[in-house]
Amino acid sequence: MDVSVINIAIVVVYLLAMLAFGWWGKSRTKNNSDFLVAGRRLGPFLYTGTMAAVVLGGASTVGGVGLGYKFGISGMWLVVAIGAGVLLLSLLFAGTIQKLKIYTVSQMLTLRYGSRATEAPASSCSPTR
Repeated sequence: MDVSVINIAIVVVYLLAMLAFGWWGKSRTKNNSDFLVAGRRLGPFLYTGTMAAVVLGGASTVGGVGLGYKFGISGMWLVVAIGAGVLLLSLLFAGTIQKLKIYTVSQMLTLRYGSRATEAPASSCSPTR
């Protein structure tokens, strides 16, 4: 069997699996909360994985590669430290954050500091009269 046929078969199976998972997830989604935060049914373990995926996504990966290029193996400590921090914080505070029933960081800031914390500041570039 040709290697390119195997490669195409793997891509097709992967595509079909992603479509099936998408359809399955869509059929389980009943409202906005289900879509945005999995209906708030994540336990601390899955919540930690979700936070790690968000925080250790592109920014840490690209930043880690840049630091690795500039400083060598010691540049990886950024990603390791962020990963350890996310793990510790999410395991300690996952339950508390889930009880707040919020979706975003700005909602958390609004709860803590009031609505003025999330308002856009007056532009310093506005024309003066």
